[in-house]
Amino acid sequence: NTGLNGNLGASIGFNNRYNSNASFNYKPGRLNLFGTFSLRKDNRYGFTSDNRIEGDTLGNRTGYYKSEAISRSNPLSKGFNLGFDYSLDNLNSLGATGNYFYRDFTRNDKTEYVLSDVNNTLTENYTRFRLDNEYQKSLGATSYYQHNFSGEDNKLRVDLNVSYSSEKEDNHYNNVYGFPVNPEEFDNTIIKQDEYKNQVQVEYSLPISENSQFEAGYNGEFNKEDMNHFGSYMDPISIIFVTDPQKTNHFIYNEDIHAFYSTYSNSFGAFSFLVGLRLEKAFIKSDLVSSDSVLNNDYFNFFPTIHLRYKLSDVFQLQLNYSKRVNRPEGDDLNPFPEYQDPRNVRSGNPGLKPEFIHSIEFGVQWQNEFMTIIPSLFFRDRYNVMTPVVTAINDSTLDR
Repeated sequence: NTGLNGNLGASIGFNNRYNSNASFNYKPGRLNLFGTFSLRKDNRYGFTSDNRIEGDTLGNRTGYYKSEAISRSNPLSKGFNLGFDYSLDNLNSLGATGNYFYRDFTRNDKTEYVLSDVNNTLTENYTRFRLDNEYQKSLGATSYYQHNFSGEDNKLRVDLNVSYSSEKEDNHYNNVYGFPVNPEEFDNTIIKQDEYKNQVQVEYSLPISENSQFEAGYNGEFNKEDMNHFGSYMDPISIIFVTDPQKTNHFIYNEDIHAFYSTYSNSFGAFSFLVGLRLEKAFIKSDLVSSDSVLNNDYFNFFPTIHLRYKLSDVFQLQLNYSKRVNRPEGDDLNPFPEYQDPRNVRSGNPGLKPEFIHSIEFGVQWQNEFMTIIPSLFFRDRYNVMTPVVTAINDSTLDR
């Protein structure tokens, strides 16, 4: 609306949860200014139980493992964005938005471990404490330019998005042994992850007739993930922290994707359709900095789309859709260097992972009136190069998840 508009909101919930937000919009004429701010504080509590029956390669039972973990944190989150739209004239407009988000908290974990032999005789019992000072932040900007041609829905639009996010965990651990009695142990891990995402998109829309339309465009994504882990432990003799090479590593993941796409839609009486095709070239590089190794995983693929619709009456219509989609692995899925959660649980990725592809077919009947829409449907999905989490026993007591 023209003029100044705004909203203020606040809420209080159980378990010490608080939330507040404010937004405004100012439009004196061709210029439109807008912004939001939010603040959130809450308590988070988690409980995890892990029970295992341990055995050897012959299938013989060798012992039992049990752990129970309690986690508590009180994150404070705040974020805002500020932007504008401006109409240069009746045919041209542009705009930009900037955003910022920050969350920090202290996590306190306590995990109790109980190990016993095949006769349920206690062999080890200790408690692992974790103090983690953690933060997450992100900032980004989006901008666009749009030119409307003389015909309705005939337009050219250019979008540019840039963003940066960072996350850091500063973990301090100590093990207190109940049985057998051993000196207290201390170790630290610092996990820092930086992510850069940039995107440019150019799209053109052309109405061909009253019932048909053509669209085409280019979409470019340029992403980078930088994962840096540093581990140390207290030397029991010198009583100083020294670098742990098993927990110290550096991994950089680069992903550049160029895609060209087009769609065409039309209708003939009761029948309408939309067909589309996306051609994609991806350049993937995994840089295992710590081991001085680089892996490339480039690929080219195409993604067709078909949507068919037949109108039986004013309230009934049939729908048949087909599409091919892609599910790409993320940096955490590809990072082969292990992240140590505790002495018996580590997590690592597979740098050789390829993207997962999905063929999807769906048939439905749509019934619609002025109050509701109901679409019962049947679907079939075929996935290949499927990405599956695998739990591997590194030794008789440690799992790689």
